[in-house]
Amino acid sequence: MRDLIKQGYVGEVLSTTLIGSGMGWGPTVEPFNAYLNDKKNGATMLSIALGHAADALCDCLGEVRELSATMTMRRKTFTIAETGESKHMTADDQVCVSGLLEGGAALSIHYRGGSSRGTNLLWEINGTEGDLQLTAAGGQARIFEMDVRGGKGAQSSLEILPVPEQYRWSPPQGRARPPTSPKRTRVSPATIARERISAPPLKTRSRAIAC
Repeated sequence: MRDLIKQGYVGEVLSTTLIGSGMGWGPTVEPFNAYLNDKKNGATMLSIALGHAADALCDCLGEVRELSATMTMRRKTFTIAETGESKHMTADDQVCVSGLLEGGAALSIHYRGGSSRGTNLLWEINGTEGDLQLTAAGGQARIFEMDVRGGKGAQSSLEILPVPEQYRWSPPQGRARPPTSPKRTRVSPATIARERISAPPLKTRSRAIAC
């Protein structure tokens, strides 16, 4: 998607819309995923499902310039799949985001907990010359196989765009060699102390983090 944008497939980007299902954070969860529905654990739909998808969006289209967002918890309880036990939901299961990208394009994102009978991942990029669409069976963009469709110029509808092999990063299958253990060298405590004393001081570096 990023390379198609750079190559001018859609022309100037006017807007982008992303709709996704978190797959987790829904009405029924497996026991090992129950922790997702407790916000105290920090494994939220915002930070995981939406966060990864939004990171990919910004990598393709640029960073966000203006932003407003709303989160809410619509489901009050959820069920453990194997036991039928009902528990209280404390994590937000709806996240809505709108804003502008650094280039001026309009941005809209909506992620919802669980899965949908309709669309579970739909990302569209609309431009002056064409349109791109990415779809998948789940909203966890880094897990599910994705289809890319596009149309431009005189085309009146979208068509599947084959993904070249160089964009598929899955390593070749085969028997893996067992890892080799690095050679270990015994160092005396006196040597460690001597090198600590003689080592030059570290230069401190500052890092700015924008949220």
